[in-house]
Amino acid sequence: SCLGIERKVEVKTLEDDLRAYYRSSRVSVDPSAKAAAVDLAVCEWKVAQESEASRCEMGHVAFVAEQARFMGARVWLLQAFVVAFVALAAWADPSRVGGLFACLAGAAIALCGMPDVLASRMCGLMELERSCKFNARSVASARMVVLACANAAALFASSCLIAEGGGLALSVVQVFAPYFVTVGGCLVAARRMRASGALVASMAWASLVVSVAYVAASRFFWIYEAASWWIWALAAAVAIVWVLFEARRWLADVRFSSGALAFDSVYVNR
Repeated sequence: SCLGIERKVEVKTLEDDLRAYYRSSRVSVDPSAKAAAVDLAVCEWKVAQESEASRCEMGHVAFVAEQARFMGARVWLLQAFVVAFVALAAWADPSRVGGLFACLAGAAIALCGMPDVLASRMCGLMELERSCKFNARSVASARMVVLACANAAALFASSCLIAEGGGLALSVVQVFAPYFVTVGGCLVAARRMRASGALVASMAWASLVVSVAYVAASRFFWIYEAASWWIWALAAAVAIVWVLFEARRWLADVRFSSGALAFDSVYVNR
């Protein structure tokens, strides 16, 4: 035990001697040089943070653009088919093309994107996406952005084909009003039902919107006249508010709700 104590004393003495040596031989640092080094380090850190933020922003932009490729060609072909149908109807009988075709185009284009909105649930990938860098909410948001841009282009093209004379503004609201009404109902179905049931309910809702438009064209034909543009504008404004509300709730459910994790793939029973 005495040898152990002596050993510890020798080690402690050696450590003290080394500290004293390095303390005595330490070169004094100029305070201005130390401040300059700190400023340089801060500048380097800021540059690194800005570079990282720029890469992150470009990463989000690239991620949104990449969703267009992952969504496949089906949604684009369906939208092109709707626009082509409107163009054919306008060419075949220009006198009968109007508000009813606008409602049909708006509802059909809104319905085209529903399989891609529900793709994560149908394939059972929601839980996996929640654990990724770009989580399930990011995926859903990116798809909604891509669909919104594509739908806006298709709807405006349909409006131009349907418009008679100077009635482009009227055609625009007649197309967008049923579109937003259909989107709102589809998002309600997406939140409250399983994926396969939501698709069926979305098709039924779109059919109901078109049916109401047909009844209005048959019995209340005045509603499609230019003087009734304010009715369509009011309907579109109310529908936009509804869509924004339902989209916010849908994204919240995608991120947090356990009900959105249901595996609802058509391949389960194969």
